[in-house]
Amino acid sequence: MTLMMLPSDANPRGNVFGGVILKHVDLVAGIVAKRHARNTNCVTASVDRV
Repeated sequence: MTLMMLPSDANPRGNVFGGVILKHVDLVAGIVAKRHARNTNCVTASVDRV
């Protein structure tokens, strides 16, 4: 998956906020989980380490 980060996703130094990155990681993980579970609804239970 390719996503374009916008200026609103970054701080004044141009670094993308960690929460924005984590949001996209969770989105992709959900897509993979749903495919693996054969289209069953899936949720993120926790994110301990990234």
